Amino acid sequence: MEPNLKFKKLRETLNLSQTAFASKIGVSQGTIGDIERGRIGISKNVKSKLIEKLGIEIGYFEHGSEEKNIEIKQGDEIGLKQDWIKSDYYK
Repeated sequence: MEPNLKFKKLRETLNLSQTAFASKIGVSQGTIGDIERGRIGISKNVKSKLIEKLGIEIGYFEHGSEEKNIEIKQGDEIGLKQDWIKSDYYK
């Protein structure tokens, strides 16, 4: 799956609108939309925000990367089991 589609899948799986996801990671809604449409790539800045705010395994966005069963943040509004979040980030 292409990185932009994985990015969109992540947002949709977290059940967040583009605006809410943008707010959560600290970027504009336009940036989220542009990434999802493939107009721009996932910048180092966005990747670092995904690590910092959500504990995302950046390798998840690489072409051909395999997904693993790992858990994400509990306690916040996000409490889902996903394949692209570092398990040790939220322990």
